[in-house]
Amino acid sequence: MVIDRLTKLYENEFQGVDYNPEYDQIYRSVNYYHTNEDEKELLRPMLLLLSCEMFGGDNRQALNPAIALQMLYNSSLIHEDIIDEIQHRSNSETVQQKFGKSEAIITGDIMFIIGFKYLSNVDDKHFQNVMKVFNQTASMMIEGKQMELYLRDSENISLEKYLTCIEYKSASTFAAASKIGAILADASEKNQNLVYNFGNDLGVAIQLKRDLKNYLHLNFKEDMDFETIIWEKYHQAMKYLDEIDANENFKKQLIELVDYKFKQ
Repeated sequence: MVIDRLTKLYENEFQGVDYNPEYDQIYRSVNYYHTNEDEKELLRPMLLLLSCEMFGGDNRQALNPAIALQMLYNSSLIHEDIIDEIQHRSNSETVQQKFGKSEAIITGDIMFIIGFKYLSNVDDKHFQNVMKVFNQTASMMIEGKQMELYLRDSENISLEKYLTCIEYKSASTFAAASKIGAILADASEKNQNLVYNFGNDLGVAIQLKRDLKNYLHLNFKEDMDFETIIWEKYHQAMKYLDEIDANENFKKQLIELVDYKFKQ
């Protein structure tokens, strides 16, 4: 199964952080988070690895940026848990609940730095383009969280504003994963754009599905048929995937990965 293959590939490369015992308090929470990480939250590095394979690239070359992107995502979740005062995530205590708010802030910061350490291992040929996508995504995630905080206190929220918030805060990471994999495989600019759009619409659909299930309580100015919007975004993502000129076997594996996520 593609999920098992990609999870094993990722976890063989990243098994936690080695550290000087003198700084145990900083890194113990990093390894705690990694140990309790839900498999389904590894979708972004899986997308990056599979995108690279789909365009004929070497997945070993994609491992470092895959880990970097996951560290960026983890960092954002830890900080979000502090802002939203979340006590549990994926049936485990959040870092701030287990170790305290101050240590959680530091843990989120150090994960961000760990991400850049792994990103620095990208080969010279691709480094600049990969870094550009990574930095753009980090900025979008922060802006998206700020949008979300604003929307929580707003009345008559439009669908457009809500979808923009989702695109920035969450879908940008799916889009980045898909495009970085394509960059590393030297895919054409057309295919890079198509796979970025695929990841973006997929990310919106997944986040909408999660919001609908968990905590969609914003004050919209009209009733929204979110189930319909979810499937519209999903089918649009599949249309982009169909247009991509890439290995058909790996495209099928990508569909398998996406379908697995939507059944959760």
